[in-house]
Amino acid sequence: MGRRFFSAEFSTDAGGLAGLDSFIRCCASKASLPDSLVSSLLITAIECFENISEHSFSGIDAGNTVSEGFPLRCFSVTVLLTIAPGKPFCLAFCYRPEGKAGAFRFRKKNMENLRKITAKAGEAPPVYDEKTRRWRNLGLKLCKNLTKGIEYRCGLFRNKISFYF
Repeated sequence: MGRRFFSAEFSTDAGGLAGLDSFIRCCASKASLPDSLVSSLLITAIECFENISEHSFSGIDAGNTVSEGFPLRCFSVTVLLTIAPGKPFCLAFCYRPEGKAGAFRFRKKNMENLRKITAKAGEAPPVYDEKTRRWRNLGLKLCKNLTKGIEYRCGLFRNKISFYF
């Protein structure tokens, strides 16, 4: 089997999530991947997709705006799966939060914070945040434990999160 590339674009809603599940299963079938790897791919893909869908806008206020006042929301995610013999499989999520160009500063700062958190994800336990009533770092720790590595890239036109299996 030579190098295989698969890609698809999904809306950040329930229909997109269902499509992502089907996409991963179809790619895995075509590439004859073992069930254990398919399970890891699915869990990681769903966790990442859900986080992009829910948190890709800056700020957690009802208006989904950053403190500077510009709306920032992600409407679609491109998913890439690369399978090459002798190399780790790569599952990548590319997305571009919609909003004013000035929001890039905010996104870049968030991506830098994610890099720092990822480096320490294996060390720090998940923490319950009373203010937001949710666990922090639980999904990231899960993904880190299922993969060989996680890489973040923040760009002017898109952000990219890559998982290596």
